[in-house]
This record gives sequence, C-alpha cells and structure tokens, in this order.
Amino acid sequence: KQSQPSTKGNYLAGMTKETRGNKFKAWVFECDSYDDAHRLYSKVKVDEPDADHYIFAFNTKKDGIGFHHDGEKYADMLLKNLLTNNNLQDALVIVARWVNSVHIGED
Repeated sequence: KQSQPSTKGNYLAGMTKETRGNKFKAWVFECDSYDDAHRLYSKVKVDEPDADHYIFAFNTKKDGIGFHHDGEKYADMLLKNLLTNNNLQDALVIVARWVNSVHIGED
C-alpha cells in the first residue's frame, strides 16, 4: 500500500504494514545531504503527527551515514544496515510507528 507524504520531488517508495497490533509506515527518498534528510524527516513528522516513533537512516556521498532511533533501541541500526548492505547511497529511509508493545529492534 503506497503512502506518500506531501513533499516535492525525490520520493521513491512507501508502504504501510500492520503486525501484532503495531502499525508501520515507511518511506524511501532520494537524499543528498544531512540537511535534506532532516527536512524530509521533519516533513514526515508534520504529515504523520500522531505516530509514537519516527526512525530514520540516511547515507549520502556528501555527509556520510546518519541515523536516529527515537526510543526504538537498535531500530535505526537495522535501517542503516539496510542502506549499507545494499550499497544504497544518497538515500533516506524513514519509518513511523504506532505502538502496541513489540520493539522493531532487539531488546
């Protein structure tokens, strides 16, 4: 199921999934800098204000790798590994989560 925030350009893909009472929305964007990543991250937070967590990771030629788990311990590392293991550069992955009780990453 596609789910696109209202950003200009560089949106690549998105999806929504529900599992074990948790709802997740994920987006993939083209992203060429730290500033671009944070602009898009902020836009998703505005477009989805009721999510409990917003996890992201980016990998850019200009600024390297960055990530944030927003209280979901290790979840940011899963997204970082997704980017690096697939040799994705100039990309940003954001996951919004509505909580039940199961963590995305390891406990």
